[in-house]
Amino acid sequence: MTISTMSELFVHGLQDVYYAENQIAKALQEIMTQVTEPALFDLLEHHVEETREQIARLETDIQKTGAGRHKV
Repeated sequence: MTISTMSELFVHGLQDVYYAENQIAKALQEIMTQVTEPALFDLLEHHVEETREQIARLETDIQKTGAGRHKV
């Protein structure tokens, strides 16, 4: 993919962050299966919720750019 405008660069950046946030959510959920300390589990659970909210905001932003019809 060749990026030729600032708009394309912005969308590409949003898509990169979207991918990273999804990877973080998956990793946190995997870590949570190993945690035995309730306080740590609660903190991780809260972080997963915040990450999911961020993913939803990114999806909205990507759709607003018109790139939502492409694979993110």
